Amino acid sequence: MNNIPAIADTFGASKQEFNHHPKNDTVISLDQLGKPLSYFESEIWELGCYAHNYTDQSEINFYLDHTSPQKYTLSHQIKIVLFYLMFSRKRRDNNITLKTIQGNFFIIRKIAYLCLDFNCDFTSIKNNGIFLKSLKNHLSELSWESKKKYINILNSINKAGMLYQIDNFGFSEKYIQEIKIAQHSEMKEHKQTLLIPSRIYGQFIDSGLKFFDEIQPFMNGIHNLVRENDFHTHKEGNNYRHKPKIFKAMLEKHGLTELSEKYDMRFSQRVLFFIQSIQNLGAFLLLCFSGMRRSEALNLNYVSYQEIKRRNLPSAWILKGTTSKFTQVGAVATYWVSSNVILHVIDTLRKLTKIHQSWCAKRGVISHLELESYPLFPSFAIKHEKSFHPIFEMPLGGFMEDHYSIYRAIDPIIFTEDDLHELNIFNPLINWLDDYKLEIGKPWKFTSHQFRRSLTVYSARSGLVNIPTLKRQLKHITYDMTLYYGKDYMNAQNIIQDQNLSDSEYESSLIKEYRNQTLYEQLSDFTKDVVQKDTPLFGGEGTRLQVLKDQNKAPVFLTDKKQTEKYIFEGKIAYRKTVLGGCSRTSGCNKLGFSYITACIPCSYSIFNEDSIDALELAKNAYAKIADEKLNTNESLLYEQYMQEVKAVEQLLEKLRKKYIEVKNV
Repeated sequence: MNNIPAIADTFGASKQEFNHHPKNDTVISLDQLGKPLSYFESEIWELGCYAHNYTDQSEINFYLDHTSPQKYTLSHQIKIVLFYLMFSRKRRDNNITLKTIQGNFFIIRKIAYLCLDFNCDFTSIKNNGIFLKSLKNHLSELSWESKKKYINILNSINKAGMLYQIDNFGFSEKYIQEIKIAQHSEMKEHKQTLLIPSRIYGQFIDSGLKFFDEIQPFMNGIHNLVRENDFHTHKEGNNYRHKPKIFKAMLEKHGLTELSEKYDMRFSQRVLFFIQSIQNLGAFLLLCFSGMRRSEALNLNYVSYQEIKRRNLPSAWILKGTTSKFTQVGAVATYWVSSNVILHVIDTLRKLTKIHQSWCAKRGVISHLELESYPLFPSFAIKHEKSFHPIFEMPLGGFMEDHYSIYRAIDPIIFTEDDLHELNIFNPLINWLDDYKLEIGKPWKFTSHQFRRSLTVYSARSGLVNIPTLKRQLKHITYDMTLYYGKDYMNAQNIIQDQNLSDSEYESSLIKEYRNQTLYEQLSDFTKDVVQKDTPLFGGEGTRLQVLKDQNKAPVFLTDKKQTEKYIFEGKIAYRKTVLGGCSRTSGCNKLGFSYITACIPCSYSIFNEDSIDALELAKNAYAKIADEKLNTNESLLYEQYMQEVKAVEQLLEKLRKKYIEVKNV
């Protein structure tokens, strides 16, 4: 299967010019062997090579079921517009998904059928008032999201006409603008995704993470249980009456008796239900700690969760996957910043993929995928209404239609009067109970998009995450959409802030936390650049410390790790990395020389090591280049000043080279 192919790669060997009107023999798609599968003239385009997510149909049929003789003209015009959308300049070097192609086609075809009803085509619609009124009436019944899609298609019809130089092809700008104004006014009144109240949000995280901590010791037992040959059968001939006893013995054999009693797993089918609940809870926690869309989470594989080691900084944890939303160009590889808090969640989901392999093998369903390429959310359902996922070639699970599925794994989280009060403070203009069908005293119904909305609001409210960062994390194309997701965030609870603290106390705690992090960074840098360095130190403070080292009189903060940390946190010593090395000044820098960089060279607080030699070489070459430029422009004063910097760096380098040669000889 050709998964998510880049259009440039698909047609890399072709000499087609996509900015010219397509010809009948223009290739549209290729088969798995790279041979042409569909041409522009084909009545049916087979586009399976563009699939990257669930799809029941990979064919586009351009036949129009209408009595008008213009249906052939309109069928050809639909192809022109769809060809433009698939292969226009902004798309042909990137990816486009089958789902996007199909969505565009359905809208274009709807417009074409209206044209047939009113005896016009795409070259005569501007002057057909009855058609234009009918289209506007149709759009008035649609949601603002659907209107937005139609507006994009109307603009694309116009652009296709201009690109391929087809006279009178498309709509007037005035007509499109009228529809756009109506769409914008409706968007302002649109009901946004429900915000999860802070108490429910926090309780879900606590309960979910606790569950995955507790389930870890039982995962091998569940795997061994699934491996049993008779696990998936509903009846065993004459032994059917004895099956509960047999299953109970199997649970005891694999150390699952306690787990089965706690989660009511009295027979094999309930074990599958429990596994699906684990998947659903894990999927929600993954969304909670990433802000991903549901479709993006389903594209994750076994190795998507990765640790990124950073020099002198704590490791970062990311989820590598694909999105078709971020760039307007179809599916592209990307990543989401996540947290090591979900490590046990990921470990459990990975163990479930291994369990799924065993479960499928026992049922005679074999996958060719290696474990590293296996989906993170394979389906444990025996009957599937959905088609196979085009990347993984199997149905996927993870997200249940049953809102209460996760409550098989954690205790129900009840919506209370206090939660309603919080929502009313967040936005008092919304009738939360009626508009969102909320019921006090009933369990909260979690949906995948609630976590995306809630992450945006609470992150923005904390003041620790800025809008550009949220935009990148959410894979939004525009800032407007990020701001829309975070609407009214200032009225939300600050879940990062200790509720027992006042605003001023919270700000003080943030400052304290920030200070502690900078001190830990100083400690890490000082240990690496000074304490653990085997080669000589130099510079003002560096030379002093090196002399003490050589005389076996090193201060205690160089020999005792605990004392090093104590001295740093008490402010007795300091270390801040600079371009050339480090600075040990405990207060602010007062070196305001002509060059900020080389002002460090004669400073009594400077600490340099062997790594500084390369930095000094770069500085010298950069200043020499600038000096030459000033000389060529007759700026003699600046030339002299820069040359003084070059000489100062060169003198230091000569001293260092000599010193290091002596050390190496020794």
